[in-house]
Amino acid sequence: MKRFGVLLCAAMLAGAARYETNSPASEAFIQPIEGLDGEHAASFRKGSGIFRQAWVIGPSQDHPDFVGLGPLYNRLSCIACHVKNGRGAAPDSENGVARTMAARLSVEGKDAPGGPRVHPDYGAQLNPEGVPGVAGEGQAVVDYAGFDVALSDGATVRLRRPTLAFRNLAYGPLGPETKTSLRNAPPVFGLGLLESVADAEILAGAGRPNFVFTVETGQRTLGRFGLKANQPNLKQQIANAFVEDIGITSSLFPAESCAPTRSECRRGVSTPELTDAQLDAVVNYIRALAPPARRNLDDPRVKDGDVLFHDIGCS
Repeated sequence: MKRFGVLLCAAMLAGAARYETNSPASEAFIQPIEGLDGEHAASFRKGSGIFRQAWVIGPSQDHPDFVGLGPLYNRLSCIACHVKNGRGAAPDSENGVARTMAARLSVEGKDAPGGPRVHPDYGAQLNPEGVPGVAGEGQAVVDYAGFDVALSDGATVRLRRPTLAFRNLAYGPLGPETKTSLRNAPPVFGLGLLESVADAEILAGAGRPNFVFTVETGQRTLGRFGLKANQPNLKQQIANAFVEDIGITSSLFPAESCAPTRSECRRGVSTPELTDAQLDAVVNYIRALAPPARRNLDDPRVKDGDVLFHDIGCS
């Protein structure tokens, strides 16, 4: 199948109207770029279905193509965290469980490919859920401490500072040497446009580029996906999310994402639970999701925000 990247490049050359969507807010994150032909549109629809599908432990007569959940996982589907293709949400209440966020864990040192060294008992990520016979690892909870901030115009606003804690840990305390990072599930639209940006352009504006291990080639290449640019391409980013968040193996990641000391988690998987065809469909779906167009451009608050955005260096 012809790569969606060709269509994305054509859309960029044709102007913003081709790759942005003006759909209503409730549908703003689920629209494809314009110009998909029948083959690409069919792949987009297939990928959309897989992205929304809840996986099961198995076997299943109702969903035979979506078997293999766990043994450890965060949620049953991609859409459960990337709600309506948008971001997850931090808990509203104090001591709330982080349900659409991932708690990343590491200890001092590097693994063989050069990435963070995973926690020996809990792995790279705390998975709160487990299939029968495998205990969920625990829960990440968020508390808030309020504090006041005086603004330059004399106004005072009340802000909240989040603090991360863990409870119901199945294998004992994490240990004082453990590094933790709570990460919200990011929106998934517009990633095909990022994929189409040349390495040279990213390097020209990058203060500290991240070069990461590419599974398919065994080489280190420029990272551009993930909250810390720790994945080199969409295919690897998506396959990694399937295995770490849902426990679904693939040809890129054929082994379950289990901690080194957790033998009960390491079940044998003879074939990938996510087929190459399914993975390609999800990649094509994410690649073709259009970003929403900017709205309310004449609103004075939007104009003020635009000025501030540039003044503080975000652009």
